[in-house]
Formats: sequence, structure tokens, C-alpha cells
Amino acid sequence: MQKRKGTVNANVERKSTKNIGWALTLGFIFLLLEIVGGIFTHSMSVVAEAIHDSGDLVGLGIAWAAEKMTERTPNEKYTYGYMRFSFFGALVNSLILLITCVPILRSVISSLMSPQAVDHDKMVWLAILGILFKGFATLKTAKGRGIGERVVNLHMMQDVLNWVAVLLTGLLIKFFDVNILDPLLSLGIVIFVLINVARNLKMIFEVLLERAPKDINVAEVKKQLMEHRNITNIHHIHLWLADGINAYSTLHVVVKDNLGEVELSNIKKYVRETMEKHNIGHITVEIEFENERCKEDDCEFEMRGFAAREKHNFHHLHDHGH
Repeated sequence: MQKRKGTVNANVERKSTKNIGWALTLGFIFLLLEIVGGIFTHSMSVVAEAIHDSGDLVGLGIAWAAEKMTERTPNEKYTYGYMRFSFFGALVNSLILLITCVPILRSVISSLMSPQAVDHDKMVWLAILGILFKGFATLKTAKGRGIGERVVNLHMMQDVLNWVAVLLTGLLIKFFDVNILDPLLSLGIVIFVLINVARNLKMIFEVLLERAPKDINVAEVKKQLMEHRNITNIHHIHLWLADGINAYSTLHVVVKDNLGEVELSNIKKYVRETMEKHNIGHITVEIEFENERCKEDDCEFEMRGFAAREKHNFHHLHDHGH
């Protein structure tokens, strides 16, 4: 997972929307060229790419609309904002790719049984156009931080590699007259797409199920927090990614009894600064004193073997760090 720095701002979100819009426009223009090229070249691999790209185009449209939604500010109904709409776009995009693989596989099986002659010259020129169009779209989305733009960029990179493969296949057919390479390439494209869709879905569901960020060592974070002389225990520490980029956290901090307001304020500042060193930018801290019992100690979400099981009397002071 890429290193996160701070919070994704509105300018970054608008840039993602603009970049996906570029990819959508280029994809539509090239799809028209693909359809015509597939008909005239009689190439199954070109037809496979056209079907694949038509699914991509629908997915890109949904991804663009979803990214537009993420630009909205939080409100009373969506207090975390609309960041996860990009996950909806990425999820739909991945499912569309799965669906478009079905007709390609059917055509591949038919072509493998009776390979057809391919117009290799047109195939080569179409592949060169594909590399140029998809390559430019890949560059436009290469620096995306949001999950929607990253999934789009992955699709663009896949397309570039696919067209490179089409180009090489066209050259091999031209010089060696091995037409069966065309359906074999189509099969390779399908397998490549399916593998990457599986990876995308795994990443999407990990965030939707609020898995702790892979690049943050929770035990190390807890150890560093415990280094403060007035902190005696850390429990109910939860970490998740709200949008696949920005880490959020809630935790209970147990402190020594009879601390004053200034000392408590310093503890909360120390907790925020320590968490920010681990790229955790949104923190909610609950302060508990040693001689008080935490009513959430038997919380069903507590992870056995992870948090301390001591009983504490309960008193909460809230600090919402941003």
C-alpha cells in the first residue's frame, strides 16, 4: 500500500475526477476505432479487446460519477463525507470486467477449434494506435491516490500490455503465419484480467470490512504510546481506512489518577503527535483514570489477546483530533 501523507484534499479529488474524465473520453474514441478494426482485421484478440474496453468504458463512466460524488462535503446524513463512493465505482468496474470475460471466452473456444486467417497488417497498426491511446490515459491517471483512480489506472496499464501483446502477435502471424496465436492471446488477456480483478476485489473488500492498514504496526503504535510516563494502559484501539488512503483511529488511554487539566491536555497532544507519525490523521481519544472502570471492557468488538483485560472504573473525556 502506498505511503499516506495527511488527508486527501478537494483539489486532489477534483484532479482524480478530471483524470478519469480524460481516460473516459480517450476510451470512447478508441472503442469506435477498435470496433471497426476488429471487423476489418478478423482478429479475435482485437474483438476481445473491444468487448473488454466496452466494459471498461461503462466502468469508467461509473468511476467518474463516483469520483464526482466524493467531492461533496460531509453533512448530517453522511458525516464521514462521500469518500467511499469511489469504492462503489471500483467495485462495479471490477464486476463489469468479470461479465465481459464470458463472451470473450466463448469466442476464444470457437476460434481455437477453427482458427481464422487474420489481417496482420491492420492488426499491427491498430495495436500501435491502442498503445498510444491507452498509454496516454495511463499517464493521466498514474499519480492517482484515490481507490477509484488507482483501479482505473490499473485497467489502463492492463490495456497497454494487452495491445503490446496484440502487436507482437500480429508481427508473429505476419512473419510465421501462425493464426492460432490470435485466440491464444485472447485467452491470455482473459486470464490476465481475471487475476487482476481478483486482486482489486480483495483490496476493495479489505477496506469495506475496515481492515487495519497493512503499513501500520498496531503493536508498535501501542508500544510508543505507552512510553509516556503518565499513560498506564492502551486498549480498545481500532484502526481503519475510510477511503483506502486516510487512516482513522479510536482508542482508550488509561492515565494515572489525580492528573490535572494541563497534564491531560499534554497527554492528548502526545497521543495525536504519536499517531500522526504513523500517518494516522483522524484520531478520537477517550481518557480513563486507573481507579475507574471502563464500561466497554467486555465490548464484543474487543480482540482477545490484543487489548488488556484489566477492569477499570469508567470516566471518559473526549478529544477529537484532526
